[in-house]
Amino acid sequence: MNRSKAALAFVTLILLAGAMVVAPRYSNTASAQATLTLVVYLPIVYKEWPWRPFSADSPWNTPIGPNPAIDPDSAAMIATLAACQSQGRFYINIDEWTIPVYYADANTLTYTVPCLNEWGCGPGFGPEVPIPDGAMPDPQEDSHMAVVDLSRNLSWDMWGAKDLGDGWQTTTGFTFDLTSTGVQTDGIGSARGSGFPLLGGLIRLEEIQRGYINHALAMAYDYPRSNVYVYPASMTDGKGGANAIPEGGRIQLDPALDLDSLGLTPAGRVIARALQEHGAYVGDNAGGIVLYAEGLYGKPGQTWNGVLAYNDLVNIPWSSFRVLKLPPLKTNGARMDR
Repeated sequence: MNRSKAALAFVTLILLAGAMVVAPRYSNTASAQATLTLVVYLPIVYKEWPWRPFSADSPWNTPIGPNPAIDPDSAAMIATLAACQSQGRFYINIDEWTIPVYYADANTLTYTVPCLNEWGCGPGFGPEVPIPDGAMPDPQEDSHMAVVDLSRNLSWDMWGAKDLGDGWQTTTGFTFDLTSTGVQTDGIGSARGSGFPLLGGLIRLEEIQRGYINHALAMAYDYPRSNVYVYPASMTDGKGGANAIPEGGRIQLDPALDLDSLGLTPAGRVIARALQEHGAYVGDNAGGIVLYAEGLYGKPGQTWNGVLAYNDLVNIPWSSFRVLKLPPLKTNGARMDR
């Protein structure tokens, strides 16, 4: 540019996501007008991640990290997955046999909910249980349902929940402090046979929509080991043999596995990544290997259709999983030597 002529310089600033690039562009016309274009790529700023229950040091929220210890019996335990009804394929319960979650606030009507099992309700459950209008338990016989009050950091977990029209009842009911680790005392149960909270490891719609799950998942399969369990389970209803994974056991999808090679759906890839980074805890019996996505019944406008399908993980080979080093085995709340 001829500096002896009067010149007008125009600066165009373009903001994009990423790094900063400066691209000068000059005019060679007689008017000696110059335009300097600055293309600035700013770092992407994500909105706050979806709310997740339990404390940062909860086993549900603790990532596995690099080079975890693998259980010496991992191969034998993983082999039991192949003997399941699903023949080693992982499925996702989305429309039944899962957990619908409803949100309450100070204006939600409360009920006195009796527990029909012989042990009664867990501490804090029963009187003044908030249940929103339109709440629907899971349609299958377990009839699970959870109610969450975020302002009080509490959840009310139910197994066998039933709407009586003018009130509610449940077979089993427990309350969880959502700022705690979510781990029960040994020998104390929950709405699950392992003592796990219903919110623990549940895949939620907003997580799939955001594209990231930042917690461990809950899984069930045909053959959890009988009579023994490990932390973070507090008891067991397992029925499997000595080679089965005990309830509380944590499995991990091999982090070296190339997810792009599996032909996964976008939602399937999000879940597979969570299985690599956070793994899944065995917490129940099922007719096959299953994970749990929240039941969206009773929630107009919310659906898994077109977002997540029950078979989005079937391309993941069972042999790509491993069992992390088991904590000490326990039975009836007492520690056992392996």
